[in-house]
Amino acid sequence: MADLAIESTIEDHARGIQPIAVKPLSDEMRQFKKRTLFLSARRPELTRKYPDQWVGIASNGTLVAAPSIEAVLDKLQNKGISKRGFAMKLMTTQPRRMIL
Repeated sequence: MADLAIESTIEDHARGIQPIAVKPLSDEMRQFKKRTLFLSARRPELTRKYPDQWVGIASNGTLVAAPSIEAVLDKLQNKGISKRGFAMKLMTTQPRRMIL
């Protein structure tokens, strides 16, 4: 009996819930996506130039590379560049083996 009371309460509340509208991507997210695509498209070139390093691009177009994520973030801070919207990828020379 208690289960029925809980179910009806949940159903009553669910009726009052309005669906959340899906908002289009913000301009900031579109710019982040462009930076991510830039890193992916130039992976071979960046891997040759920065082998086994983390490489990122800031919202102002500054390219930053270092052996670790922490070192990349330190460089950003030292240059006074915001981390907001910063896209970063590891330019590994040995691709990971994946068993599918």
